Amino acid sequence: MQILKMISDIPDMRMPALVQHNLSSIIFVALCGILCGCEDWSDLQEYCRVKKDWLSRYVSLENGIPSSDTFRRVFTSLDPDNVETLLRTHASEIVANNKASDQIAIDGKALRGSKRLDTGCLTSVSAWCHENELVLAEKQTDSKSNEITAIPLLLESMALKKTTVTIDAAGCQKSIVSLIVEKKGDYVLGLKRNHPKLHKAVEHFVTNEGEHDKNRLFDAVVRQSY
Repeated sequence: MQILKMISDIPDMRMPALVQHNLSSIIFVALCGILCGCEDWSDLQEYCRVKKDWLSRYVSLENGIPSSDTFRRVFTSLDPDNVETLLRTHASEIVANNKASDQIAIDGKALRGSKRLDTGCLTSVSAWCHENELVLAEKQTDSKSNEITAIPLLLESMALKKTTVTIDAAGCQKSIVSLIVEKKGDYVLGLKRNHPKLHKAVEHFVTNEGEHDKNRLFDAVVRQSY
C-alpha cells in the first residue's frame, strides 16, 4: 500500500527506549478505524482488537493491541502538519485513480462535543469532493467568523482547474472569486443581503431576465419517424 510508505515518512518523536508499538502501525490502525466510524480513543482500541487479524496483514501488532491511552499520547505528540500532508496526499491519489473532482464544496463545520469551559468548539473549513465523497483538504479556524480568512488559504493549496467551487454566503467575497478565477476554476456562491448592491442587482436581473423563455430549462424529446 502506498499509504504505508507515506506513513513511514512521518518522524517519530517518542523516546526509542519507551516505544512498544510501531508508529506506522498506530497511525494505520487509527486511519482505518476512523474510516469505519470510530469516534474516540477507546473505539480505536476496540476496533484494533476486533480487526487484529486483518490489520496484521499490513502492519506489525506483535506487541499486542495499543491501548486507548497509547493512541491518545501518540497523536498528541504528532505534528499536525505532517498528518495533514499525509491525508492530503492520500486524498489526491484516490482522486487521481478514480473520478476527477468536477465539484468541490467548501464549508465550515464545528466539531460536535469539542466545546470546553475554557475554549469554544473546534471549527474548521473543509473542501469536499462530491464525485469521490472525500475531504480533499481542511483548515482549522479559531471560530466560525474566521471562515473568510481560512477559505483563501484552503483554495490556494488546491488545484481548481476545470472544477466548480461551491461556497455558502460566507465565501461571497471579491478576493475569493478572484482567486478561484486565477486558478482557472468556476464558482457558485451563496448571496445574502449583507451585499446590498450586488443583491439588488441580482434581484433586478432575475426579475427582468430570469423568467424569460430563453433562460428556461427543459428536457428535449427527440421524435424519430420510421
